[in-house]
Amino acid sequence: MKLETISGNWILTKLGEAGDGRFISWHQDSAQWRLNCDRVLTIWVPLTEVNGENGCMRMLPGSHKNGMVPHHDTWDQNIILTRGQTITQKIMEKNTVQVELKAGEASLHHVDIFHASNSNNSTSRRVGAAIRYITPAARQTRIDEDYATLVCGEDRFGRFKKEIAPETTMSSEA
Repeated sequence: MKLETISGNWILTKLGEAGDGRFISWHQDSAQWRLNCDRVLTIWVPLTEVNGENGCMRMLPGSHKNGMVPHHDTWDQNIILTRGQTITQKIMEKNTVQVELKAGEASLHHVDIFHASNSNNSTSRRVGAAIRYITPAARQTRIDEDYATLVCGEDRFGRFKKEIAPETTMSSEA
């Protein structure tokens, strides 16, 4: 079996400045990405310890099995997501789990898993990096062009433009 993988993006996330009251609402990554398939894996690596006090990720186990569900845009300034995207159905908080991690550990989740983060009530930042892997066969349905980096194998589909490697810090070309 030949493994073909594209990294769709790598995002450094400064999620949860100490005491700012901002949070991440219940959502699915699939609602933001809008790919034609669910063959997407997110690896979230905290660069600082994440726990209940500083707003670690919470997940609803098994929620990925039903595919993408409806979301609505709230435009709430306290929600860290771009449009304040939020799952429309009620989440049973008692069925969720906290994902507490030490710096450098990792959480892996499916593009359809329901997840959220409370606000940071500690005195320290909560910082992490999100790395997403997708199949080259995936196609973007939300926008006309998207960028990715081929990690291994061969891209026989050409649906993503090749990301430009930065040659300097904050390179405008990249």
